[in-house]
Amino acid sequence: MYGTYGPPSDAATRAAALKEYGLEATEEKHYARGEDNLGVTLYRMKDPSGAYGEYTFLLKSEVHAQPAKIGDNAVISDAHALIQYGNFVLDVSGDFVKSAELDLRALVTAIAPRADHGPLPTLPQRLPEKGRVEHTDLYVLGPKVLGDSLPVLPFDWLGFSDDAEAVLARYRVRGDEFTFLLVDYPTPQVASRKLKELQEKYNANTASPKDGLPQIFATRQLTTLAIAVGARDKTEAAVLLNQIHTDAEVTWNEPSFSVTEPSMVAMVVGAFIGTGIICVFAMISSLAFGGARLLIKRALPGKVFDRSSEVQILQLGLSSKPINAEDFYSLGGSSGK
Repeated sequence: MYGTYGPPSDAATRAAALKEYGLEATEEKHYARGEDNLGVTLYRMKDPSGAYGEYTFLLKSEVHAQPAKIGDNAVISDAHALIQYGNFVLDVSGDFVKSAELDLRALVTAIAPRADHGPLPTLPQRLPEKGRVEHTDLYVLGPKVLGDSLPVLPFDWLGFSDDAEAVLARYRVRGDEFTFLLVDYPTPQVASRKLKELQEKYNANTASPKDGLPQIFATRQLTTLAIAVGARDKTEAAVLLNQIHTDAEVTWNEPSFSVTEPSMVAMVVGAFIGTGIICVFAMISSLAFGGARLLIKRALPGKVFDRSSEVQILQLGLSSKPINAEDFYSLGGSSGK
């Protein structure tokens, strides 16, 4: 059965998962209270997205765990607890885990100053709620984790090399169980190319899947692919595929414009025409200013332009003859000399 969930298969798979999720360091501590013992493993990941992925990977084995309000995400069972806080994951096991919630909160408080409080991935929030099997969510950032939980193909068939991220879960629809994935890509073009590849190479969305492969149905919403693996038919898969929507829209058929440079002849002619227009404008402006000046001088003699008694001339002293302001502002002997 494709996509059967269970504990991580072996140590090698665990190590591969830690690598894909971006492990930076691991610390282990043991605590004792009387005859009770508590073991804590702290994983420091490169960012909160990697920590959330590791948390969901370890969560596969927590069938009987109950959600707890500790950190960003947490579950507790009688002898085990998983806590994700920022870029940290706490894996706690022991005899008194269920009754040690206050101690677990103290552990989270102790690591809080060192935690990276960046945003968590939003893709898991888009998974449909109805029909989801509890504790089967898995956030995936690499092909090895995907292959361990959903052994459809032994290589990177979803395109994690193209910076994809994915989340998957098991669903019960009309009495049947199958795996449902959401895969997000950087651009709509990459998502469109991957959907076409699924259709051509693996016979997605057809009644005859590739030999040895489960039935695959897929649809695209902008940058996201919704994929149902192992559904009985297209109608069953559509129960989940049709629930994936986005409020954003992209228009692919907007008109395009091409810019071309004019010919050299057109540029030269345009330069001459532009220069001529500027010269004509300068000439008209000069005539207008000169005419207005003459009219004002005749209408208001000595009051606007010809005010020799109120104007001083700066002299450079290049000749012995002093400059008289009346030489510039006299009106044909009106000075009385």
